[in-house]
Amino acid sequence: MAIPLHTFEPTGDPIVDDFNFFRVGANDFSYDGWFTANAHVLLHTGEEIIRDAEPYTRGDGPNCWGIYVLISNNEIAYVGRAMRIYERLMAHQRSGKVFDRYWCVGGIPYDWLGSVEDHYVRRLKPYLNAMKTSGNIILERIAKKALSEAA
Repeated sequence: MAIPLHTFEPTGDPIVDDFNFFRVGANDFSYDGWFTANAHVLLHTGEEIIRDAEPYTRGDGPNCWGIYVLISNNEIAYVGRAMRIYERLMAHQRSGKVFDRYWCVGGIPYDWLGSVEDHYVRRLKPYLNAMKTSGNIILERIAKKALSEAA
């Protein structure tokens, strides 16, 4: 199960919790099976993200990997991924990106953070992201099915 917004607690799932899981061998692991079982990670809407976003204060954010969204004036400004979300948020603030709130989600296999980030960039169309994303056929197929089932 994916980790809820801002909790980032261990799930008990080695695919999510243990960065070294793939180094010791995950021969029977199927990403499409994991994402099919955890498709809710792909279903967050822009309205939900804006509604649930937290006010940003320097140093906020979890000290682990995940997807984050920057919000400025109730508009989604940027979607990114990071190993340590709190460090990335501080770097964005130092670089002059204007945002007043943020939202993030963890519980995503590390190797697929880029694909999940691309999914949300295409879905949310944040004005500070480049729209040149490659996408992932497996992930998009699972997201499309999950979205149609959720409707």
